Amino acid sequence: MSAYDTHAGGRLMEIYEQLLAAFGSESWWPAVSPLEIVVGAVLTQNTNWSNVEKAIAALHERELLPSGEGAAQSAAAAQEAGRKMLALSDEELAELIRPAGFYRLKTRRLKNVLAFFDEVCAFDLDWLSGSRRHDDDTLRRALLRLGGIGPETADDILLYALNRLSFVVDAYTVRLFARHRLLPVEHNYESVRAMFMRVLPRDIELYKAYHGLIVRACKEWCGKRRPDCPGCPLGRGLWAGVTAAHGQC
Repeated sequence: MSAYDTHAGGRLMEIYEQLLAAFGSESWWPAVSPLEIVVGAVLTQNTNWSNVEKAIAALHERELLPSGEGAAQSAAAAQEAGRKMLALSDEELAELIRPAGFYRLKTRRLKNVLAFFDEVCAFDLDWLSGSRRHDDDTLRRALLRLGGIGPETADDILLYALNRLSFVVDAYTVRLFARHRLLPVEHNYESVRAMFMRVLPRDIELYKAYHGLIVRACKEWCGKRRPDCPGCPLGRGLWAGVTAAHGQC
């Protein structure tokens, strides 16, 4: 590991510890089953989570997602729900997910993803999670080949539904770490993801918790237009004194 990576890794873990102390564990993704996480990852594109929750509730009402503790662990229940969803006409599915916005587009994307998991593992996502025949990079490349599935959606699915080592980068991640001068001026999704995965410990639960903490911090303090650096534990502790006027904390 280079000197820069050692420095960046130390800074990233400092930020993690500060946020963990402020919030406690924030392992995001609220869902009953891995299949629900997959569906939510597609539906949350270009919308807020409250709209996704309405669409998820509509799918549960039609018994198109596994429900209850026992069902959440049942591969047969996931297969039944997934194939029922696939069997819906585009019009029927679009109407159910309408609250999530862009519902016709998301219908096509959702069916692409569902067909993929039906073919690869018959919706047994727990089996796929532990399958040595399907390594992390191969699964990620396969997801990215699906229509409408970009890196963030693929990494959401890999990390939260399949418990694979894949750091999720979103707009919150870029905002927070650009302000703390941990991103190069010229960066993209893949370079930011690669940095996190290169310098952080290779720990799935750490990745989940860190992503949840980033989301919480940006909603609480690190706003897009008016960051509250004086109120933020990162501003008070690690890098106090650099003003928000320059877009940094």
